Amino acid sequence: MSVRCQTPAASAIMGVMYAIEATDPDGQPLDWSKSVGLNIGIGVAPEIHAVVYMGDRDDDYLPAVHIRLLFRFSEGRYIPTFVGYEAPDVDGTDLRSVRVNEMVQLVASHGIFVKLDRDDPPGSLAHAYGSEGMPSFTHGNLAKTVKDEGPNGRVLKHVVFTYQLAQVASQPPVKAVQKAFGLTERTAARWIAKAKQAGLMVRPSVPGWEHLAESSDFIRERVDRGEGLIRRFNPDEHQGADFGEHQAED
Repeated sequence: MSVRCQTPAASAIMGVMYAIEATDPDGQPLDWSKSVGLNIGIGVAPEIHAVVYMGDRDDDYLPAVHIRLLFRFSEGRYIPTFVGYEAPDVDGTDLRSVRVNEMVQLVASHGIFVKLDRDDPPGSLAHAYGSEGMPSFTHGNLAKTVKDEGPNGRVLKHVVFTYQLAQVASQPPVKAVQKAFGLTERTAARWIAKAKQAGLMVRPSVPGWEHLAESSDFIRERVDRGEGLIRRFNPDEHQGADFGEHQAED
């Protein structure tokens, strides 16, 4: 049987109820024992095949989105390799309504495994945190700590964890922290900077592959800013050579 999640709470994300069926490429259930361990103490399914039903799974006339995610180890994150839309009648409006980034997060949450209790086996983010598949600390004991003490060491560890999960799921990490703690974007960025200054932030990756994931982040950030990956040589910047002395040999 495939992993399945159906909850009215998802309507806040997609605008309608949804059901997700997520399996490995062979159609088998996603299993933490087959996941690949990352350096931050979580596991990831190497590949996820999923169908996101835009409503009740038993209604054959409602649309469905087929998504395949591949965990690219050199980048330390999930990459969508296929997105397909299925409906009785598909037009351009339907295709434009598919919010791929949100669906990637929802599907990835079924393949990211965490251990929240020492006595329990690891479970998926979807199982641990519900329909949105990401932690929320706006209520409960940690929320009280945030209110009373601000970003102390305990809070910053949860900031880092939320940030890292967003990186793995290919989601904007600052926005993830902002939403998880109910912060403004500016405050979230300040807390993240504080965690980095404290040396708490580690780039999620397969152990020993951190430099590849960091290089990938650097390249994507340059592309997002519209900067080129290759610096053009400008001869005018290098005129006037500083000649050293070289002794000629007989």
